[in-house]
Amino acid sequence: MQGVTTAIVAFIFLCLAIPSLIKNKSQYYAAFIAVVAVIFLDAVAHVFPESAQSIKAVCYVLAGFIQIIAVVMLFLATGGLTFRELSGDMIEVLRRGEDKKEVIIPLSDEAKQKIRAAQEASERRVKQDEQAPKVYTIDDPSPSAPANPPAPPAKPPDNGPLPLA
Repeated sequence: MQGVTTAIVAFIFLCLAIPSLIKNKSQYYAAFIAVVAVIFLDAVAHVFPESAQSIKAVCYVLAGFIQIIAVVMLFLATGGLTFRELSGDMIEVLRRGEDKKEVIIPLSDEAKQKIRAAQEASERRVKQDEQAPKVYTIDDPSPSAPANPPAPPAKPPDNGPLPLA
């Protein structure tokens, strides 16, 4: 257990030497406090005599849990993540399975040129539509419309009830 604490303390000192490693200072300080708590619990466990094994065991178990917290906090502090983001990512990975590795194939220069040309053509069409939009008139007869439009339906007489037929 003391080897893990030594590694954590070494990493904390490395972060002091290279401050650009830390993206979230509050998590870094939480890890620092956790390491101090681990060292304190180890000192408390050494105070008790050999006959008080249960108290020593409790101190070492608590120190182990706090070491886990310190490692997670340092991981979050250097990655710039929040605990909620990390848990969301972990749940998503567990849900999907992540059994296949993602393969990323870089685009060739020819493919990049085609994509760039398509984007430029799209931008030109948008500018053209904004500058001179096409106006459609709905009541304009089209060439495919019949020459003689059908007559409007006959009007019912005004003086009677509505016709049922």
